[in-house]
Amino acid sequence: MPPSVKLSAALVLALPLLAGCDEAPAACTEIGCVDALYIDLAGPDGPLPEGDYTVSLKTAESDRTCPLTIKPGGIPGEQGPEACQVADVVSGGGLRLDLRRVDGQVAVHVTRDGDSVGSLSTRPVYLGQFPNGPDCGEACQTATVRVEVR
Repeated sequence: MPPSVKLSAALVLALPLLAGCDEAPAACTEIGCVDALYIDLAGPDGPLPEGDYTVSLKTAESDRTCPLTIKPGGIPGEQGPEACQVADVVSGGGLRLDLRRVDGQVAVHVTRDGDSVGSLSTRPVYLGQFPNGPDCGEACQTATVRVEVR
């Protein structure tokens, strides 16, 4: 093969490698997020037992009570007007409640049909979440605490 053909073939093979040098940055999406505290309610051996639950959250600044009903199979049912937002079902069949960020010490107390079935006192550790990527806007601060329900 003549030298000019070898050089042309080498350039054709090298062009894709050189093209990667000037790649444009990935476009940012507009996925929203908020600073939040997630409370995972975990059942003893699977889904939460059915019943009328009250999740009480106490901090230095406020108290909040979240009533909700769990139907057979751990399915969330009716929620009171001040209910915490049920965000998701967690592994093992529990529920994830979504609250706005709470700073400082947090005490969570859970009752089912009037009986105490779980509690936790902790200081949540918030971590930055970047739903649109680390170069696309500010981080949302989220923390998750787990309350074992008997």
